[in-house]
Amino acid sequence: MNDPKLAPPRHAPVVTAPHPIDTHGSDHDHGIVPVHVHGHDHGIDHGHGHGHGYLILLLLAACGGNKARTVDDAPRAPVAHGDAGVPRDAAVATGEAQIRVEWPDVPVALRASPGRTPCNTPRSPRLAPTTTWGVPDAFVLAEGKATGTARIVAGECALSPRAVVGASLEIVSAVDHPIKLALSRRGDPAHLDAAATNPRTIELPIAGHEVTVALDDGAIYELATDGGETTWIVAARALVTDATGQVHYRDVPVGPFAVTAWLPPRNGDPGHATRGKLEVATGALGELTLGLVPPAAGSPAVPPGPAPGSPP
Repeated sequence: MNDPKLAPPRHAPVVTAPHPIDTHGSDHDHGIVPVHVHGHDHGIDHGHGHGHGYLILLLLAACGGNKARTVDDAPRAPVAHGDAGVPRDAAVATGEAQIRVEWPDVPVALRASPGRTPCNTPRSPRLAPTTTWGVPDAFVLAEGKATGTARIVAGECALSPRAVVGASLEIVSAVDHPIKLALSRRGDPAHLDAAATNPRTIELPIAGHEVTVALDDGAIYELATDGGETTWIVAARALVTDATGQVHYRDVPVGPFAVTAWLPPRNGDPGHATRGKLEVATGALGELTLGLVPPAAGSPAVPPGPAPGSPP
């Protein structure tokens, strides 16, 4: 029998990774190279022969996936906007402003229909105040620009809504026959009592037909039917009072906030305006009530003084 002490030494097989690992599908450079493990028998299963080689490669690949995120990879915060599309700087402290427009003891004549339209329908009254004298469909103007598109629907001797805000205008017909409307420029926030200029005819041949009109930045317009119904359009920063006579400005920079409440002319009654200012505090809601008191005889309907955003 052969002496086992004289048997030649047994050498462990070489364990080699079958292929280099391609790392360019995720992170670009982890310092991984093809790994070859050489040495003596350390418990390798000779029936398969590659166990530790694969383990080392997997460990190296896992460690290489922790690359620090660069500035280019970092997520970007969305740009926030306040009322009427005014950009909001997250570093600027803001609050909110709620403005109520009222007209105590509105004359009965202004709350009644002034007659009938050519379609034999009642014309809309000058205004329809709430039981506490809040005024709907009045503009509350502030410094800034209008954004978005205002939309007006032309019906049978009627326009809806009666007051809109936008940087451009869409007019769509809701009747099954041709109609004509008149669009006129009527000043700007610094000249609320300006006369009509540059009248333009808008023709809508059939229901569903739509016309888009570009508006001058900061201008005010009046759209009218041939029966005297009107809608007013403001192409400046403004909100229209709701059914309770209120508007709510959000994301207002802290400090004084100047506004103008304006009820446009309608049904032969002149426009009425009043100006005011409130102090906005950080994270707080400031409130202001503006009264549309008719001017004394011989006084202008619009009080003197600069409008928000206009030069002094």
